[in-house]
Amino acid sequence: MKTKKLRLWVLPIAGVILLVIVVLLFLKRSEQRLQDNVEKEYLDLFSLFDQEFPGRGLQDYIGSDVDDYAKSYAFFLSAEVNRARGTLPFKLSDAGKNAGKWLLANRDLNGNGLVGWELPVAWDAYGDGTTNPPGTEYTITTALVINALLDWYENDPLAPSEEILDTVHQALIPFMDESHQTLTGFIPFSFSHFDDGYDTYNSAIFLIGQIQRFAWLITDPTQKRLFGEFCDKEMARIILDHRELSDGSWYWLYGDGTDRVNEMGHSSYIVDGIRNYIKYEGALSTKINWDSTLKYLDHFQELQGQFVFGLQQGKENIYLEAPRIYDLGSYLYINALCNPKPAFLANLVRHTNTYQLPDGHYVKYPRNSSSDEVVINEYEAVLLYGYSIILSDQTGDCFANKSTNFELVN
Repeated sequence: MKTKKLRLWVLPIAGVILLVIVVLLFLKRSEQRLQDNVEKEYLDLFSLFDQEFPGRGLQDYIGSDVDDYAKSYAFFLSAEVNRARGTLPFKLSDAGKNAGKWLLANRDLNGNGLVGWELPVAWDAYGDGTTNPPGTEYTITTALVINALLDWYENDPLAPSEEILDTVHQALIPFMDESHQTLTGFIPFSFSHFDDGYDTYNSAIFLIGQIQRFAWLITDPTQKRLFGEFCDKEMARIILDHRELSDGSWYWLYGDGTDRVNEMGHSSYIVDGIRNYIKYEGALSTKINWDSTLKYLDHFQELQGQFVFGLQQGKENIYLEAPRIYDLGSYLYINALCNPKPAFLANLVRHTNTYQLPDGHYVKYPRNSSSDEVVINEYEAVLLYGYSIILSDQTGDCFANKSTNFELVN
């Protein structure tokens, strides 16, 4: 009798265990298929970049023809560092090294004595009639370059370590004094005083994540305190200025003086900046609702990514309903790190195929849309960046892989 009762318990339990094993094997195979697919897409796209000057090409600004753009070099370098992380031993490609060398060599391209990275063409950033000249330093560009350089430093034992650390340190100094801030004392959008009247959140938050990263990594107690206190001061305001949707999602306005919200790409910057602030132990991390911050990204998709939107649903803006490939690449990157559901990521990757031309290049908007089929160098670099997380098997590493501390070079 006892044996029969035992069998009655054992059989269902064995069935459940078997089912779990089958599900896990299915998920593992799905992840492997996704990784294999992305590897091919990545390598095919990688081969289309200028291997000596991977950040050179047409940029998405009026007046651009063939330009070297620091953002493009930064995304490319980070992508290649990620790809190398998936190999043993670590070996950065020559093209990746060339991207890093270009960023270091052009840390003050306009020669004004400030370390920062620039837009090579003139731009009226807010459409208010004030045009920033070519060579203006922009916060988001500088922040993305810092991210790439620190990626290189932390992962490549052959990286020019002292030069990288000195460059990053020098690039952060202008943000720490009062000569470069908005009229309200916030992190500026650019180093052009034309933009001082705007408190723009996506670029500021992304930069805060990188400054907090730097503060965590350095060992000098005075510098660590100064950088950390700066981050905490700015983050206190950022937390205060957040807004909430009815589902509790945290979000921020763009910051151009209107009710304009951030589109998919800029919202991804915000979430990644918040992620780095928390990951590198910002003092106000417990004041941030991380789950609600990440949840906002769900408003750019439906049905596990079967449908994607350039803007929060129900919002009108100058952008088309479909995201730019730039947006989709950024969105793929942050979701691969922090929301790594295989079916969801597979759908996002599938969407990228609708932007691809027969020659392998990717256009700004989905093919056969109402927009011209234009290929933007920066946007393809962002897509490479998004692919690189899946390729290097870093999916789910949202708060993982903090480096050991290093000494700040004076």
